[in-house]
Amino acid sequence: MMLFLLAGCGFQPVHGSSGVMQKSWLESLRGAKVEVPQTAIGWQVGRFIRERQGEGASTHHRLVITLEQVREDLLVQRDSNVIRSSVRLTGGYQFLNSDNIITSGSALVSAAYNRQRNGFVNEIALRNAEERAARELAGRIWRELTLAAIP
Repeated sequence: MMLFLLAGCGFQPVHGSSGVMQKSWLESLRGAKVEVPQTAIGWQVGRFIRERQGEGASTHHRLVITLEQVREDLLVQRDSNVIRSSVRLTGGYQFLNSDNIITSGSALVSAAYNRQRNGFVNEIALRNAEERAARELAGRIWRELTLAAIP
């Protein structure tokens, strides 16, 4: 009786024919070659994407990621001492089959960090914030790509 009621509402089973399309999409995505900018933050984003996908070996599918990084001061004291900053990372992506765009999009993340009067401590805090932003951006891009497989 329940199947009869669901027949007219546009319900599609998860394991039906659309599941085949999802599987081939995800296989293509998992096999895609990841291309990122040749920078420290680009290397980190690429590493976190590859952790999710496994090593890409496809010659036909590519995931091309572009990055823009901005540092901004959030809290400045009266004596002009900056005590809190943030790293904003924007990543554009294109999933390509040869040179045809299958899907594309962008994601934005931000990671804040505390600043001290010690330059070494600030550098370590900045690197930590960059790593957190890279991990979060890679997760968002991967999530958007896998959600794009759902018809």
